[in-house]
Amino acid sequence: MNPHIDLAINSSVPVIFYDQIGSARSSHIAPAITIDLFIAELTNLIDHLKISAFNIVGHSWGGVLGVEYAIRVQPPDLNTLS
Repeated sequence: MNPHIDLAINSSVPVIFYDQIGSARSSHIAPAITIDLFIAELTNLIDHLKISAFNIVGHSWGGVLGVEYAIRVQPPDLNTLS
């Protein structure tokens, strides 16, 4: 993810890294950790930050989540997924 950190530091492009539920410093308490929960969390983040015209870059599980989000939610503001 280092190239994305460089992008966040050295350009005017906003880059958001977040800890998904159950990992790093995020809550490890959840009723049931399912793909639906992760999609709901990503949707809540995007809505809360009022993000529009965005790209998703996912690595490993984040790539799976990005694909599932794109297919299930079909957000009109999603420009690219990689």
